[in-house]
Amino acid sequence: MMAAINIVALIGLFFWLRKKFPEPIFSVALLVKVLAGMGLGLLYQHYYASGDTWTFFEDAKHAAAMLRANPLELLNFFWFDDWSKVGQPLGSSGLNPLFMVKWVAFFNLITGDNYWLASTYLSLISFAGAWILYQAINICYPNSQREAALAILLVPSVVFWGSGVIKECLALGALFSLSAYFIRWYVRSELRLVNMLIAFVSLWILWYLKYYWLAVWLAVIIPLIVVKLMSTRSNWVKQYSIACWVIFCLLAVVGISVLHPNFYYY
Repeated sequence: MMAAINIVALIGLFFWLRKKFPEPIFSVALLVKVLAGMGLGLLYQHYYASGDTWTFFEDAKHAAAMLRANPLELLNFFWFDDWSKVGQPLGSSGLNPLFMVKWVAFFNLITGDNYWLASTYLSLISFAGAWILYQAINICYPNSQREAALAILLVPSVVFWGSGVIKECLALGALFSLSAYFIRWYVRSELRLVNMLIAFVSLWILWYLKYYWLAVWLAVIIPLIVVKLMSTRSNWVKQYSIACWVIFCLLAVVGISVLHPNFYYY
């Protein structure tokens, strides 16, 4: 019953979105993204002996079963990371995998522990980030529509390994969203409250799932912000903006490298 309700809801969502975004690339890229997530599940199910995707799902089933039996534990589980009442040995370990398990557990609750529907919802979240970035590039750089579609929506390896029940799915969507709102601010000085809220959530997701992606992103973005702000006050910085960015980028790389042992360059 829950599966049927979710399928009807997803079909309705698809047609509503297709009406809102009538471009053919939207429907094609969205369907490819969802199918890629399912294909990833099938790949690990039938050809690989083990993999995070099914481990996440099985752990999420245990967590969802606990939450159905003890609804009052929702806050403790999702916000305070209380795993003590799950009552099953988990295949996932470490902060990052368990953070992903919580996302999958949420979708297990609303889909009745259906892997393929959970995969679809996660792929939709990832696609939303990709589409936001695609639109941002089209708005800020109108003559790069084809290039943006190819790079963001259609590269096979990016689409496949950024879909379904894996950490990279949510992390990639978060990274795309952050990049989109940064581009809007950098090119058009656009700063909206809703964009800032989504960017904050994206930072939170990216920090927990792929903090090293975030570190590389910040090493590039922080110098751009510094150069942009300094260019309004200094003609010298404006004239030699590329050279200044390279210098600040090197400084950012050195600074970020001391924040975590995984970033050490020696």
